[in-house]
Order: sequence, then C-alpha cells, then structure tokens
Amino acid sequence: LVSGTANFSGNVNNPEINGRLFLNKSGLKIPYLNVDLAFQENSIVDLTSTQFIIQNSIIEDTKYKTQGRLNGFIGHKKFSDWKLDLGITTNRLLVLDTKDSEEAAYYGTAFIDGTATITGPTDGLLIEVQAESKQGTSIKIPINNSESVGNKSFMHFLSPDEKNNLKKGIVSSIRDYKGLELKFDLDITTEAEIEVILDRETGHGMKAKGNGTLLLEINTLGKFNMIGDYQIYEGSYNFKYRGLIDKRFEVKKYSTIVWEGDPLRARLNLDAIYKTSANPSVLLDNPSINRRVPVEVGIGITGSLSSPEPDFQINFPTVTSVLKSEIQTKLSDKDIRQTQALTLLSTGGFLSQDGLDQNALT
Repeated sequence: LVSGTANFSGNVNNPEINGRLFLNKSGLKIPYLNVDLAFQENSIVDLTSTQFIIQNSIIEDTKYKTQGRLNGFIGHKKFSDWKLDLGITTNRLLVLDTKDSEEAAYYGTAFIDGTATITGPTDGLLIEVQAESKQGTSIKIPINNSESVGNKSFMHFLSPDEKNNLKKGIVSSIRDYKGLELKFDLDITTEAEIEVILDRETGHGMKAKGNGTLLLEINTLGKFNMIGDYQIYEGSYNFKYRGLIDKRFEVKKYSTIVWEGDPLRARLNLDAIYKTSANPSVLLDNPSINRRVPVEVGIGITGSLSSPEPDFQINFPTVTSVLKSEIQTKLSDKDIRQTQALTLLSTGGFLSQDGLDQNALT
C-alpha cells in the first residue's frame, strides 16, 4: 500500500523525521457521508516529524469515478492526537451517497463543483463545502424525523498505547467523540432534485427541481439547521389522504420554500394542480350540462412544513363563463370546496347537496 523512504534521527523518543512515501491502493473514507475516495496510484506524501503532507494529489470516488484534487496535511503528536487540515477542489465530485434510516436527517446523492475542507481533530472534525450542485444530485429531507441525528464514529487513528493494548488483547473503551460538524453552502441548480418527505410510510411529499441557495448546518450531536430560498421550476406533489387518496399533483413553476433555521418551520408558498374529468351536474340547481368535462383540482399550501395550511380550488377550464360563475358560487365556502375536492379525488365525482348535508352531520 505504501512505499518510499524516511530518515529518522535524534532522540529515539522524539525523532526528527524526513521522508517521502508513494501511495498505492490507498484512500480516505468518510463513513458518515458514505464516500470512499481513492488516491491516484503513486500519489506523493511527504513526511516530517509532525505531519503527513499531501500536495496536489488526485482523488477519485470509488463508485462513480468522479475526481478532485487534494492538498493539505494530517498532523500528529508522536503519532497520537491526530488533526486534519485538508482541502479539495473539483468540477464534479461525489460528496454524499447515503440511504434512508430511522435517524437520517437527510440522505441521497450529491455531486459538487467547488471546494471542500476537512479540518480539526479526528474526534471533532469540521467538513465545509462551498459549491454548486451538479448533475446526479438528489437530496431527500424526511421532515417527520429531521431532529434525529445519531452519534457515529467517523474517523480514528490508533495511538501507540491502543496498538500495544490490542497486541495484548485489551480492547480500549469507545472514545467520547465531540461530534462531526457539517456546513454545506450550496448553490442549487436545476440539475439537482430536492425531495421533501412529509411521511416516510406513505410517501406523502414533494419532489422538485429548481434554483436557490441552501446552507445545511448539521452535526452528530443533534444539530440540524437549513437556511435559504428555493424556487421550483418543475416538480410533483404526492398527495395521500387517509388511505383513500393517492394522487400526483404537478407543482406550478415559481412555487417557493424558504428555510430560516428549523427545517420544520420552513415557509411554504406552493401551488399544485391535478387534472381529471367529472360531471358537474350535481353542483347545479338547473343543470344545463350532464356529461364529464375537464376539471382541475388545485391545492395551494402556505404556512410551515410542520403546520401546512392547504386551500383547495376547483376549476372547469372548458365550460362557459356563465356556468363557471354558477359553479364558483356553489363552491365559494372553503369547507364545502375542500369536501368536494376530496370527494372528487377519492371517488371521481362530486357530492349532491343531500350528500353534503349528510357529510356535515357525520
């Protein structure tokens, strides 16, 4: 895995070290992000008494083969108290490749064009990314469990004492990690897909592509903040209701989500539409039409992700203006409009006045 030469001089307990190593089949893995980066064969690492210095080495993710350049050093004190100061530049590199789990605050796949740094002691690393999203990015945010971010061991080099203990069969207790800190400052482009999952079990949520800026601040001790504006250019809203309704709405262009910290408090301004057909005769006092016509069910969502405020609209785009006015009068009450919209989505038709009265009693 490693070849090269090194010179040791001076005190045996605190030697002066100078050398150069060549890496083969070596790499850097970040389990929390599930990213495995391999060094290009014969990458050079220079040695000093306190540092492993990496200069302009090409790294490649082992799954998608995207690349970046790595510079910086790994520092230590007598091969313990390890610290990192590494920088990566890239025009397309994998930085996230995780699956859903009960404790996942976010998951998915992310590729970036920009810079990333990994700094700090190995029991308290800070990973900062300033970049633009690239093709293949798909980030999923499960809102109903976003506050749960579990502690994970993410990187650890064995100290000499721990090595000696292992040789003697003594297993050291798990260290108390200070936590991994992540700061992702991203320019989101239309190449990236963002999905907000409101209910993991049913799949109720929204998936979209658009433009915006998004700052993610996360650590393994429970912190999860989102700050930024996101404007949707195209997307879908999977509307699921009480096991009776499962419809895919089209999200209108320029709908927005604004995050100001707590993901659950994101401010919504979404409009989505579902196109179908139905017979509107039961809505009319003296029906002049008795056939199925195109119907658009719209849903406007405002408020926050934790307490959304939906408002249904029902539009008949092909009927006459006189007929449309009469129908709108019948549907002017918000509660009646919601009942009729849910009935249409679940049964394909509308309730008569008798049906509405009976529904109100139950």
